[in-house]
Amino acid sequence: MPTKLFTELPEEKRARIEKAALEEFAANRFDSASTNTIVKNSNISKGSLFKYFENKEDLYFYLIDTAAAKMAQETAAKVKELPSDVFERIKAYSELEISYYLAHPSEGKLMTNFAAERDNEIAEKIAARYGDSSRNMYEQLIEGTGLSRQKSDVLKWVLEGFNKEFLESGGDGKAYMESLDEYIEILRKVL
Repeated sequence: MPTKLFTELPEEKRARIEKAALEEFAANRFDSASTNTIVKNSNISKGSLFKYFENKEDLYFYLIDTAAAKMAQETAAKVKELPSDVFERIKAYSELEISYYLAHPSEGKLMTNFAAERDNEIAEKIAARYGDSSRNMYEQLIEGTGLSRQKSDVLKWVLEGFNKEFLESGGDGKAYMESLDEYIEILRKVL
């Protein structure tokens, strides 16, 4: 999390640093993102950056937390209005998420890069820090739909794999929704 010094910066300077960091992490996965590029694009010294954040990882998780909170805040009302049919609910939530990412491309790319991290140290830290939140999201989507626990588990397993594949492919929203429609129809028949 940011230091008190960062939170006390003038709004314009904080926003400039956050924007530069967001753009760098959106353009690159964690290991490839450059703090040198961040400080250059935010017009601060590298020493200053590390007075504001303990390290690169601290900055990265701050951006993830901020983007996730912003998305949750902006979509909260629409999430409450999702259809009761579990399959239609999943499609509607996916459309909502993709629409948010299209409206906020840097945050969307940051989140797809974040979710696609695999087989490195940061991926292990992501799993430790956020692992339950993705499971909780699926449970919330399925809650109250009448599916048995076994069918719910199968549905979560299939969707997690499908979403992983989508995120690793670079995140084409239109192609994702078309493929999701096909998956949903298969799942509807099987479950």
